[in-house]
Amino acid sequence: MCSVEDDGDIQPKRKDHSQSLQGKKCVKCDQPGVLVTRIHDSFCKTCFQVYVIHKFRAAIGKSKLIREGEQVLLAFSGGANSSALLHLIRDGLSERAHRKLRFI
Repeated sequence: MCSVEDDGDIQPKRKDHSQSLQGKKCVKCDQPGVLVTRIHDSFCKTCFQVYVIHKFRAAIGKSKLIREGEQVLLAFSGGANSSALLHLIRDGLSERAHRKLRFI
C-alpha cells in the first residue's frame, strides 16, 4: 500500500521487520537470526550464505542448461545482483571450492 505525504508525493508504506527477528534463532546453528527468508526461517549471516550457495549450485546442476565446453557470457552491470552472481560463479569454479562447480 502507499500513503500520500503532505507535499503530494506518494510513498510506499514500509513494514517494520525489527520485531519479526526478536528472539528468533538461526534454524541451523541457534545463533541470533539476522535475516528472515520465510515466516519461520531465520538465518545468521554465515548460514544464510551457505544456504544461498547450496540453492544456487542445486539450481545450476538441476537445470543442465550449460553443457561442458560451452562458453557462457555473463552480463555484469556492477549492481548488487550482478556482483552476487559473479561471486557465486567465481567461488564455484575456484580450485579451493569444497566441490568444484561443474557444467555438464
